[in-house]
Amino acid sequence: MPKAYIWLTRWTCRRTLISLTTSAIILKATTKTLQNDSHSDVQWPKTRPVIQGQKIKNDENSTNASCANSRDEDVSLFEDEDSAVWATFSSRFAMARSSISAIQWSSLGDKITDKIIPEWAQQLPGYIAKMQDEMEMKPGSLADEIWQEAQDPNVHPEIRSKAKVRIGKDLCIEELAFIQKRKRYTTQALARYLDIAEDEIDPQDVPTIAVCGSGGGLRALVSGAASYLSAQEAGLFQCATYTAGVSGSCWLQTLYNSTLGGRSHDKVIGHLKHRIGTHIAYPPSFLDLLTRAPTNKFILSGTVEKLKGEPKANFGLVDVYGLLLSTRLLIPKDELSVNDSDLKMSEQRQYLEQGANPLPIYAAVRHEIPLEEQQTEREKTEGKASETAKERAKQEAWFQWFEFTPYEIWCEEFDAGIPSWSVGRHFKDGTSIPRGNGFDLPELRIPFLMGIWGSAFCATLAHYYKEIRPVVKGLAGFGGIDQMLEEKNDELVKVHPVDPGAIPNFALGLEGQLPATCPKSIFSNDYLELMDAVSDV
Repeated sequence: MPKAYIWLTRWTCRRTLISLTTSAIILKATTKTLQNDSHSDVQWPKTRPVIQGQKIKNDENSTNASCANSRDEDVSLFEDEDSAVWATFSSRFAMARSSISAIQWSSLGDKITDKIIPEWAQQLPGYIAKMQDEMEMKPGSLADEIWQEAQDPNVHPEIRSKAKVRIGKDLCIEELAFIQKRKRYTTQALARYLDIAEDEIDPQDVPTIAVCGSGGGLRALVSGAASYLSAQEAGLFQCATYTAGVSGSCWLQTLYNSTLGGRSHDKVIGHLKHRIGTHIAYPPSFLDLLTRAPTNKFILSGTVEKLKGEPKANFGLVDVYGLLLSTRLLIPKDELSVNDSDLKMSEQRQYLEQGANPLPIYAAVRHEIPLEEQQTEREKTEGKASETAKERAKQEAWFQWFEFTPYEIWCEEFDAGIPSWSVGRHFKDGTSIPRGNGFDLPELRIPFLMGIWGSAFCATLAHYYKEIRPVVKGLAGFGGIDQMLEEKNDELVKVHPVDPGAIPNFALGLEGQLPATCPKSIFSNDYLELMDAVSDV
């Protein structure tokens, strides 16, 4: 059975589909449903008081290495903020700057430095110092500007609406309405593709078709763009009601449903030609974009909102990866005409209103290892787990699939989900919880979601070993090592060397309202740790 079929059935269990992958056509008839949004106005609190303080100005030439040395080393990077995670982030930032600034390039000699040290590395202290200025939470700084706007309903209308968890098996009202509108377009497209008169086709006979892309990061993004273009030229793409994908195919859908792709595969390919020639981790490129307007605000807005507004948030490798991806994929050729609507998944609704484009479905998975449910009452009280409990938990671990659309974030196993504009805020007993000052956070931004969707590096140790096994199998003594690792496979498939990305858990406190098959951890964990869906294919 093809891997594409395995993950495709995860989505199609609630929708009746004929599914087209980029490499094969798969037929599957099943049933599917979803949920809707809930809008209710809440009283808007007074504007957040401005933090008093004087912004420390940096020299105009801050990208030069010398500017770092001109700063007072005793001046802290950030104010002492009320957010513990922001304080942690700032302290790590300070350590990085201190370490880099301590390098005395001049002591090596100009000729030696020029030959062995890249020019961008010599400029790192300047970049760090410039980011220090902008990331200080002081009036006039970039971070403060972002945080002030995060509490402005004119900038982020969703923050004035209370969100509710929708429980049930039905499709949401918005998606049902979309399907009806899309039917007119798919009927016309199918008539053209089959070369028959449209009036000879009964709309009830028109199948619901999904065009699906596989995983593979940049490779999936590039090959998928070409395959989608070919499907469009053949007249097949217009017959689709949905597009769906994992990993790099999620990035492809993001670009297609943005101002960068403009719902044109030709335009998507043109954008990729201009942007992916440079590696996402090439320092001069992303450091430059992170330290000048308007790209710095565009890229860092979601990070500042998350770190400042989320007391328990974690800034990890998935966050960094998302930022790197955004500097390559979400920035236009001229690097000036960035569009904030490209940062929110819910903004993609505007391209679906008339049914002229397929509805995108993005995917991620959560690895459930129900250790607590295997513990005895004594072990739970003492906070310890016996080896027997650990073994049972490893044997019973599984992946839960989450689908993301411009309308909702949904988990089939929960039979529940939330409006896409509310992802990133906390929920309790089925209702979003306003922050301490009465404000809700803006919608979680696309860069972090792209990091989650493509975070194959969050896979288990078993996946890591599977990747390197063909390379090392010829080494002397490999047979014994291979046998030992195979015997430990049940343990390796439960270990994640890199922490997955986390979003607030919308199922918190819903015990007794969700299906009995839901693990108990779902009702008590503050966060859902999500990763690339290829981890389960």
